[in-house]
Amino acid sequence: MSTTPQNLERAAQRMRAEARRLHDIHADLRRTTRAMTWQGPAAERFERSVARREREIDEQRDLLDFLARRLDDAADAARALERKTP
Repeated sequence: MSTTPQNLERAAQRMRAEARRLHDIHADLRRTTRAMTWQGPAAERFERSVARREREIDEQRDLLDFLARRLDDAADAARALERKTP
């Protein structure tokens, strides 16, 4: 893939789409586990597991948002370079 502004913008759009998908997964996870009631040691393990997965999803989503912003910056820089190049 060449680093044209259009390709960089498409890559940023894909990153944002994946971030939205992760947001939906996170919301589904919260919605489905909210009504569950566990007791004893299994409950603690389950709650820790869900909390860990939620943190992982948040971190992945934050990283994808960051990468999308950097790709937008790269697209802007590539566009500026194209304008300067005769």
